[in-house]
Amino acid sequence: MKMSKKIIRKEREKIVQELNMVKAAEKLFFKNGYESTTMDQIALKAEYSKATLYNHFKSKEQIFLSVIDYKLELFQKNLINNIKREITLESKLKSLIHIYLDFFIKNNQLFKIVHSEQFKLEDNSGTDYKSLLKHKFRKHIESISNLFQESSLNESQTEFLAVLIHSILSGVLTYHFLFKKGNDIKILENNIFEYVKKLIK
Repeated sequence: MKMSKKIIRKEREKIVQELNMVKAAEKLFFKNGYESTTMDQIALKAEYSKATLYNHFKSKEQIFLSVIDYKLELFQKNLINNIKREITLESKLKSLIHIYLDFFIKNNQLFKIVHSEQFKLEDNSGTDYKSLLKHKFRKHIESISNLFQESSLNESQTEFLAVLIHSILSGVLTYHFLFKKGNDIKILENNIFEYVKKLIK
């Protein structure tokens, strides 16, 4: 019994340490970019030795993947939990649009770094990164597709519609970040909602 409690405590400590490291790395990656961030900087920011950092993460790419995974998982949980509370298709769609724009505008560096670093990492050894993004993208498309489960659309139609909605939201955010236009988020949300509603009909 004592041994099992000791193991549980160690596991908890490990989880806390890794979360602290991931949060420290997140700040550095989002501020300086992937290339300009070093393991020394992450260890210093997290207030652990470099050896301790390497005990948890074997490389900078691995901790970068953990940062992206952590942030996208937060987004996915937030999206699913909020959509579950809604009853009608329209209210679910409004919730989806609001959560997507709100999350990525507040976490704009996440949006930018996911798009800017993916090709650089793929050119080197980014198969893990590519797999992670494909997995998260698939989960996101499934979440959107589930909105239309009770509609007359078939599976392939709902999947295509989900990809289309995701592309619209992603495109609007890219335009917003590049040109700083459409700063009234409520107007953005309403415009997207009205457009998507026409697509569904």
